[in-house]
Amino acid sequence: MAGLSPSVSSRSLIMSCKCSRARCTRLCTGSSIKGWIRAEWKDSENNRRAKYYSLTAAGRKQLKSELENWRRLSGAIGIVIEAV
Repeated sequence: MAGLSPSVSSRSLIMSCKCSRARCTRLCTGSSIKGWIRAEWKDSENNRRAKYYSLTAAGRKQLKSELENWRRLSGAIGIVIEAV
């Protein structure tokens, strides 16, 4: 992005980070996490039943994707903030 004005480079980055409203809604409602998380009941350290959660292979793949999106978005926001 060298040689571009901050407003142009920031706008370009933000455009690449947009997600659809439907996708964001799915992520927030929890309806799309089926298959990403596994839950099981086990005995806890104090001998009480507790539900333990872990990521499935699909969950780890989704987490990696979401982290990449977050890094792109937060990077774009950082550029915009520094330009102000």
